[in-house]
Amino acid sequence: MAEIKSMTGTDEAKQLRLALGQILRYSHFLAARRPIRKIIACEHEPADESWSNLCGSLEVELIWPPFGLTFRQNAGH
Repeated sequence: MAEIKSMTGTDEAKQLRLALGQILRYSHFLAARRPIRKIIACEHEPADESWSNLCGSLEVELIWPPFGLTFRQNAGH
């Protein structure tokens, strides 16, 4: 599951707080059905490095371009 956020210099912290709250809330409901990979994709690296540590501690991947994501399809789906 991914939450995608645009960020400008003035709203970066607000956008990241919103994204983190949304991804945790949605994944909480879906996790009962299957394991969820939680990702926040933002348009650039956050200025405050502590966001990466916080997200990591909550098992949320924080990514920005270049993404380099590889999507895998589960067998049988």
